[in-house]
Amino acid sequence: MSKINYKIEFFDFWHTGSGLSSGTNADLVVIKDDNGFPFIPGRTLKGILREQAELLHELDSEKYTGEFIDKVFGARVKTETDKNGNEIDGYSTNESRAFFSDAYLSNYIKKNINSDGLYRTIASTRIDKNGVAKKHSLREIEVTVPMGIVWAY
Repeated sequence: MSKINYKIEFFDFWHTGSGLSSGTNADLVVIKDDNGFPFIPGRTLKGILREQAELLHELDSEKYTGEFIDKVFGARVKTETDKNGNEIDGYSTNESRAFFSDAYLSNYIKKNINSDGLYRTIASTRIDKNGVAKKHSLREIEVTVPMGIVWAY
């Protein structure tokens, strides 16, 4: 089995969601490790890379074959149908040859920064065609500040 270490750089705020809220502070919060540092789940990295491979396949299906994508990332198979037998959202992925571990901040960064300063809350609201904010549309999301290096190991 081969192992690849990779580096990820963020040049803008980023959010890898936990699916949780923090009550009154934010509707969505960043997923964090036990020490309060952000990380990127391996399944998220795999999904991002698969999506990019599928875009390359759309551009040049001879060079970037669907067979290769299915071999590396697993074949996506529709799993759900409605009462009339029509396919609806719902996928299962067959066995893949690639495994992606979670990506964590380097130990150097963890030792030299305080995790409290890594996060901001960004608010947004829906504006109607007249430029007026729609009632009850205010949403807040916790994001991680732009940062240099995230290593996977």
